[in-house]
Amino acid sequence: MWTYRGHFPGPTIEVRSGQRVRVAWNNKLKGAIPVKAVWVRSEGPGPGLLPYNRPGSQGGSPRPEEDRLTAWTTVHVHGGHQNAINDGAADYAVARGHAQLAEYVNDQAATHLFYRDHAMAVTSTPLHLPP
Repeated sequence: MWTYRGHFPGPTIEVRSGQRVRVAWNNKLKGAIPVKAVWVRSEGPGPGLLPYNRPGSQGGSPRPEEDRLTAWTTVHVHGGHQNAINDGAADYAVARGHAQLAEYVNDQAATHLFYRDHAMAVTSTPLHLPP
């Protein structure tokens, strides 16, 4: 499990409303991204023949190139007032050894907010399937 300083959920950050907060979310993840990727053959009615969502990798062909992806992250705070660059958008990749520098103006009414990893799942649209 990916954690924040060994904690899940991550450590509490306690500040008063109106107090600006700056955080350097450092990526210290090791190894490859823990996602099993497979090619899934399209089926069903056309047009488009989109793949259907099924649990597991039923009938899927392994995609070994995905197993070599470096683990990356981006942190998103739910409920806070922040601009897009500080929001931890799902496609903002922060690689190992780098940091996401974020500033939260914290101008909303006092409330409980939470943060979590927001890295987009490894997905792609194949142009062809392997034989």
